[in-house]
Amino acid sequence: VEIEEFTNLNNVLTDITKKINRDFENLKEYTENTSHEIQTPLAIINSTVELLLQTSGLNEKQLEHISKIFEAGRRLSKLNNSLIYLAKIDKRQFMDTSPVDIKELIRKNLYFFEDYLENKKIKVKSDFQENIILQVNEDLANSLVQNLLKNSIKHNINSGFIEIILNRKMLKISNSSNYSAGDTSGFFERFKKENHYTKSPGIGLSIVKKICELFEMKITYECKNKIHNLTVYF
Repeated sequence: VEIEEFTNLNNVLTDITKKINRDFENLKEYTENTSHEIQTPLAIINSTVELLLQTSGLNEKQLEHISKIFEAGRRLSKLNNSLIYLAKIDKRQFMDTSPVDIKELIRKNLYFFEDYLENKKIKVKSDFQENIILQVNEDLANSLVQNLLKNSIKHNINSGFIEIILNRKMLKISNSSNYSAGDTSGFFERFKKENHYTKSPGIGLSIVKKICELFEMKITYECKNKIHNLTVYF
């Protein structure tokens, strides 16, 4: 009788697990399909608003209202693209790998962000060991580095600093800030914002976390004396 009860319980749990997995896959597919469907009307909205901004005879108030619509549309497009990107990572569409030089990737991205760094007068200090080559997807590796650097610039202070440490065990990026972290338990959650003033949808670090999970890397965050540290362990 006990064996029969255990068998029945196991069957019930198996059915529940299958249903949860099925619902989860359906939800992911719905999210991806919805995001793709949103792309076209968003593109039309943005292009139409751009044409409106070029219209002559608009007064200052009208230009202000149209500019707000354009900015909202731009942010929505960015968010939508990020959701599509996350869905592709979830569906493991970036599984082709190759040897990627992480140090070279960091240098390329620092060059890309050069104007932003100069504008905020941020000094970059780097400590790179010998070339660190990882067997990963190059696009995802670039996205990981880019999002980490963008985060360290965006949440930095004028005349602040960024410190980058790269060795065989880890990539650590630290940045100065004018605020301390509060509750960090949901730091990598989608749409999590570090403070009430940022305009970021908070999805960049969620992408970083997904990439780390995909390639079985660990990422941690800590804040000490208003210095924020993000570390990826290889």
